Amino acid sequence: MSYSARHNFSESLLLRSRRWLGNALKYDKTEAHDSASGQIAPLYHPRRDSWNEHFAWSDNFTLLIGITPTGRATVDALLLNRDGVVNLRGLLYMNGEHPPRVP
Repeated sequence: MSYSARHNFSESLLLRSRRWLGNALKYDKTEAHDSASGQIAPLYHPRRDSWNEHFAWSDNFTLLIGITPTGRATVDALLLNRDGVVNLRGLLYMNGEHPPRVP
């Protein structure tokens, strides 16, 4: 299997895994607690919200940082900084494939 085919397969598998876990964690949640204020905040909605308004990357691009109540609630509720994802981001960064481009 060529590098390109392996890369495409790995990328496809990763995206499917992310979607499944993201869907399983989010399920029907539309809001969660903001860890800074303790208040309920709406979760990030990719069709309505601007990613750059709610999130930033840590200096080494491995941790997703919520910079608004919505961002913090989303990061916490969906476990977006769990160990496996943080490790994967580090590997992808070293391979020049992270962070993703944000439209």
